Amino acid sequence: MKRFVSIFTALTTAAAVMPLTVSAEDSTAPSETSPPGPIYHYEVTDSAAKTARITGSENISGNVTLPAEIAGCKVTAIADRAFLGNCDITTVTVPDTVEEIGSFAFSGCLNLTDVKLPAGVKKLGNSCFLSCTSLVEADLGDSLTAIPERCFYSCSSLLWADIPETVELIGKEAYYSCPDVSGIRIPPSVKTIGADAVGVHYDIKTSSAKNISGFCITGSAGSYAQLYSADKGFSFREDHGHMLGDADLDGMVLAFDASATLREYTILSSGKRPTLSRLQRENADYDKDGRLSAFDASSILKAYTIASSKVEH
Repeated sequence: MKRFVSIFTALTTAAAVMPLTVSAEDSTAPSETSPPGPIYHYEVTDSAAKTARITGSENISGNVTLPAEIAGCKVTAIADRAFLGNCDITTVTVPDTVEEIGSFAFSGCLNLTDVKLPAGVKKLGNSCFLSCTSLVEADLGDSLTAIPERCFYSCSSLLWADIPETVELIGKEAYYSCPDVSGIRIPPSVKTIGADAVGVHYDIKTSSAKNISGFCITGSAGSYAQLYSADKGFSFREDHGHMLGDADLDGMVLAFDASATLREYTILSSGKRPTLSRLQRENADYDKDGRLSAFDASSILKAYTIASSKVEH
């Protein structure tokens, strides 16, 4: 427990020393919503290019879509600690204009359940989503080159970790103590994996780090993912990537994939959160219409039946 106490102490200390005054370049601007709507504090980063970064906010809650422009300036970044400890946010959609999100930007947003980053985001700061204990899903876009140190540390409700194909580094303890993440696909682009980056959680009984039971890494043969898996004693499965119909990423299209797709379709239809990762859902979307349906499940079953009959003959 000392480990968690020290981190939260650091967070609260950092919040306490944040400046209360606004510098000459700092401003606040109300959104287009009429009062008492959201207000975003911002800082002009380049007056000639008319760019700015969000440094804080007031009156924001629920499903939040951050503005792409404030007072005529394009929002290109979210500053360090901009939304630190905001417990009123439940989902966040970041605009396409944003390229960078600072350290601790959303740390301690305890009711944040869903984050969607656009393709333009190229950099995340350390501990960006640390201790977002309700976070279930994070879509990281497809431009990041690194998942930084402690990025999703202690996101205890996170169900899976989708690593973009552009990522080259997964930092130390990036997904530490995410006990419901039972496995992860690490793309071949990754060349560096920090200590306890994935598959490890804090065990209260022993007060030490412990491997998540049954954790499995999917990756390319001979990759850094395989080396990390062997070093940590995890199961390793060779990656077959985007294979239409392969909902469980085992490199085969079987009847099980059809049932998994139908089950996921039922879950999504009832308004519940998905249980399959983004890649799994893409593979299960057999007709490539951007959504799962009973038709996808029947198509996968049909493909399996045809393939099986050919093998028999």
